[in-house]
Amino acid sequence: MAKTFNEKRPVKGLSFNRKNYNKYFLYSAFVLLFLVSFQLIFSSAVYTVKFLHGKDKEYLKDIFNLSRFIFFALSTLNFIIFFDLVKKKRYAYLLELFSLFLLICLRIIRHGILGKYLVPIYLYIFIVLYLNNGYFTVNVVGFKRKSFIRSLLATLTIIFTQSIILVVFTSKRFNLHLPIEEILKNAFYGIFGISTLDIYLPKNIFLRYQSTIWLQLIFALIVFLAIALKPIFEKSYNTNIDDVKSFIIENGKNPLSYLILEEDKNIFYSERVRGLVGYKIVNGVFVILGDIVVEEGGENIFIEELLEFCKYQKLEILFLNSTGEYKKELLSLGLHQAKYGEDCIFTLDEYDLKGKRAQKIRTAINKSKKLGVEVHEYKIEEGRDEFIENSFREITDAWIKNKGSMMMEFTVGSMNLEAPENRRYFYSILDGVIIAFVVFVPYDNRKGYIADITRRREGAPQGAIESIIYDGFMTLKEEGAEEGNMGLCPLYNVVDDFSGFNEKFLNEIYERFSKFYNFKALRHSKEKYGPTTWKNRYLYYSGKNFFKILTAIVLCHFPKNMWKYVSTQILDFVKDKISTERSTKDDLQ
Repeated sequence: MAKTFNEKRPVKGLSFNRKNYNKYFLYSAFVLLFLVSFQLIFSSAVYTVKFLHGKDKEYLKDIFNLSRFIFFALSTLNFIIFFDLVKKKRYAYLLELFSLFLLICLRIIRHGILGKYLVPIYLYIFIVLYLNNGYFTVNVVGFKRKSFIRSLLATLTIIFTQSIILVVFTSKRFNLHLPIEEILKNAFYGIFGISTLDIYLPKNIFLRYQSTIWLQLIFALIVFLAIALKPIFEKSYNTNIDDVKSFIIENGKNPLSYLILEEDKNIFYSERVRGLVGYKIVNGVFVILGDIVVEEGGENIFIEELLEFCKYQKLEILFLNSTGEYKKELLSLGLHQAKYGEDCIFTLDEYDLKGKRAQKIRTAINKSKKLGVEVHEYKIEEGRDEFIENSFREITDAWIKNKGSMMMEFTVGSMNLEAPENRRYFYSILDGVIIAFVVFVPYDNRKGYIADITRRREGAPQGAIESIIYDGFMTLKEEGAEEGNMGLCPLYNVVDDFSGFNEKFLNEIYERFSKFYNFKALRHSKEKYGPTTWKNRYLYYSGKNFFKILTAIVLCHFPKNMWKYVSTQILDFVKDKISTERSTKDDLQ
């Protein structure tokens, strides 16, 4: 058996171990489950209507019948999670088995072995789902606090609304003519069992009313817990966090590999070899950060496993910002290639400030030194410094405010001051004020470091960042690093005589869409550092819909308010065009 990771502490992640299943039996079970759940919900609604509009008070007894309410609650739960069940979500599968088991038991208790006609149907669905356990492999990765809070607020709103409706209907049924203030007060108090409706209603009716509110409350909370806490139901993939970090540092050859551990990435662990990738699923595309991180000799096996998983889940696959290390394996398995840009590289043994190549950065550094700018390393392991960390945060907050909705994610990390791990922090200071800082992240077993975060205070003098980059690279060189990296220049130099349509299309974006993202300015800003070489970066992707791949890339990088930003930029672009045309007409006149 292939060596995998030690099972000690949980790390958020996903693995794939496909088993055989029979889709025809599954599809029939899905159809039956949908129909019986809908039928029970509909029949309960019919009873409610009869109660509200009918004159026969026997319906009152029937509608508040506990077993009927439980059937209704479980059927509603089945209906709610049905759509996730079809999507192969494992939490829905486990909840469904539990719900079906309860329904079968209740039906047998109430109606005998045959349970009218529903028990055999429930048994069939239960057996089919149980025997096809391997079909439900999609895990919900990680607990989302914001989603939890939203679900809780939605649940409380539903509970309060249900309580209001029940008070209104009860008031109407028994001609109480309650004012709106009294209705709201009783709806709220009723949730806590202190409603004042006992003044107006017979004791037995009030008890049924209060019991109904409590049952609704219990049901709503059960549904809330089942959905909001669904990661608890997942099959977790356990591994040692320190083992994973060491493995990524030693085997992650892509400069972005260490960013796999960032919070905005999920992790896919191989079941067949010792390997993993960082990923995000957007727009039906399984987007992999950089390249696979895998033990030597396991490349083909792991890539085949990823492709099999994506095919099984009906997802396209994309290796974003790949170095081309596994080009042969990826192309042999049917993926397409497109050049994505170039990384700005410094071979540290060859890099210095001499010559024409480094003239601009040399001038900037000399100017900053004359002003008194100094560069220091912040070594967190030697002790925390509140002044330095607050300065970093202050600069970052101002930078984020300036960037707005266009703050990049996924291929860019965060400061991680609370868990620095192997990151290196350098900053420049002038007259007691920190004016810029850079965070370096290791790759290829610390043979290389990438300047992952570069931020400067507004109004900082020229050379604030340049001084940090040079001094930082020289410090890392003394410790054994061989390569420095200033990161990607996206879409730069992507065409040659052999380029296809997709690369030519990317080049058109580079040439014509600087209004939306200033590709050329980014390239010029990195070029001034005098890199010793540029290294190609690639996209490897499945499918023929290149627009879908491009959309996934954009949504990965800019998930927040992207479309609002784009629409604003398009509007500004149109306004500029109109203004230019008017100016031209005025000049002609």
